[in-house]
Amino acid sequence: MRVVKIIAVGIIGFFLGYSLWRFDHDGYSQKWERLPTPPQDVSELIPTGEPPLFIKSSDGNTYYLSYQYNEGWLQESVPEELINPFEVTKPCDFSFPEFSRFSNAPENVRDCVQEKTMYADGYIKHAFVVDSDGNLWEWHHTISPEDLTPMFCLPSSGLLIGLLVGFAFASMNNVKEKA
Repeated sequence: MRVVKIIAVGIIGFFLGYSLWRFDHDGYSQKWERLPTPPQDVSELIPTGEPPLFIKSSDGNTYYLSYQYNEGWLQESVPEELINPFEVTKPCDFSFPEFSRFSNAPENVRDCVQEKTMYADGYIKHAFVVDSDGNLWEWHHTISPEDLTPMFCLPSSGLLIGLLVGFAFASMNNVKEKA
């Protein structure tokens, strides 16, 4: 009976480690960031599959957000040719991890777009939101081969810790029975 308890606690530890890995792998641990205010009110979010984000403003011009040298919003037309394949969800699916109760998702969403850009060794998920106040928000999560280490380590560590805890409980019960 003692071996069954040890194995049961080990399996519980394994599933806790696996759940922790899935929580991070699916993007529940990522937070939303507020982007700099665009030069004009945003009338449309234009998905391109990769940063930078393009927007169409109320004056009809298109802008993109340049992070290089803190340049901010620059006026430019949307590129004709896009390099990597991508999927777009518009309007957004609010059941996805980026809108979970664990993230600081913006409230009162006026416009939203989700993108998933494919690469040879993984993908990047982006979500962009314009809230009712006209603020622009970004959420992103990367899946790459670097995720293999936590995929094996977290469940294995949970199993090991669970087995050790189970063994410790079984040993304590054994000492109590002898006394």
